[in-house]
Amino acid sequence: MFFFIFLFISGIFWVLSSLDKSYTTIISYPVEYMNFPPNKVLVEDVPNKIKLGVSGQGYNILKLLISANNNPVIFNVNSFSLNRLGSDETTRFFILTQMAKDKIKRQISENIVINDLQPDTIYFTFSERSIKKIPVKPNCLLSIEKQYVLRDKIKTNPDSILVEGARIFLDTMQYIYTEIVETENLSKGFQKNVALIKIPHIKFDKEMVTLNIDVEKYTEIEYTIPIQTINVPDSVNLLTIPSDVIVSFKVGISKFESTNLKQFKATVNYNEIGHSINEKLKVSIKNYPEFLEIVSFNPRSVNYLIKKYKKEIIN
Repeated sequence: MFFFIFLFISGIFWVLSSLDKSYTTIISYPVEYMNFPPNKVLVEDVPNKIKLGVSGQGYNILKLLISANNNPVIFNVNSFSLNRLGSDETTRFFILTQMAKDKIKRQISENIVINDLQPDTIYFTFSERSIKKIPVKPNCLLSIEKQYVLRDKIKTNPDSILVEGARIFLDTMQYIYTEIVETENLSKGFQKNVALIKIPHIKFDKEMVTLNIDVEKYTEIEYTIPIQTINVPDSVNLLTIPSDVIVSFKVGISKFESTNLKQFKATVNYNEIGHSINEKLKVSIKNYPEFLEIVSFNPRSVNYLIKKYKKEIIN
C-alpha cells in the first residue's frame, strides 16, 4: 500500500518537474473572423484553424492546449492593412499572418513565444453585398393514392424569401429549394413545415417554410383535337393523315367544368420532314392547362401530304 502511495506521489512530482521545463511544439488553433469591409461579403472559404509553432514552459503550453477549442483567435479583418488583388466582380485581399503575430499572442497568452504561423497568408475574396427576393421551389417525391390527382400546384408559405449574399451569386440564383419531402399514398390534404436547403455564404430571412399539398379525386376525359402545322413555308400546304388526334387526360373534379377543347393544341413540325426514321411526323401536345395530366394520345405520329402552290406568272 505504501509503495503505491509513494509511486503516485513520485509521479506527481515527475509531472510537475516536466511541466516546469521549456518545450517547442505545434498547436492547431481555431480562428474566427469579424468586421469585414462595409457592403462586402465573403465568396470563398477562409481557414477555420491556424497552426502555431510555439515555445514556452510546459504549464503554459498545457493551458493553451486545454483552452484552444473554447477561445478561438479573433481576426478583426478591418484592423489589418489588407493587400489587394482585385477585379471588377470580386475583390481579393490577403493578410500575411506574421504581421498578426503580436495580436494573436495578446489574445492567447503573453507567456509563450510564437515562432511560426501557418498558413503564412490568408486570402479573402469579397463581392458586393446584395439582397434579393427569390421564389421557393418545393422538392417533393409524391406518391398519390389511385383515383387522386393534385388539386393545384404544390405551394409554400411564404412562396418567396429574402436572400442576402454576394451579388455575383444572387444574380444567377432562380430558386431556393426545400429539403426533400416524401409522401406515400396521399389521399387528403398534406401540410408540413420543411427546412430550406442552406447555401454557403448566403443568408436567408427564413429557415423554414410551410409546404401545402392538396389532392382530389379525378375523372378521365377524351378530346378529339385538330392537328395544326407549324413552320410551313408560304409556298407549301401540309396535310396530315389523320387530321385529328385523340387525347385522354385526368382532370380533378374541381377543374372539370373549366376544361374545354380550346385549351389544347396539337402540332406537327414541317422542319422535321426528312429527319424521322419512319417518314412520319411526330405529334406534340402543347398549350394544355397545367392542372391536367395527359394519360395518352393517339396517334403519336402521322402520315402527311405536301402540296406546293404554283406561282402565277402575270404578263
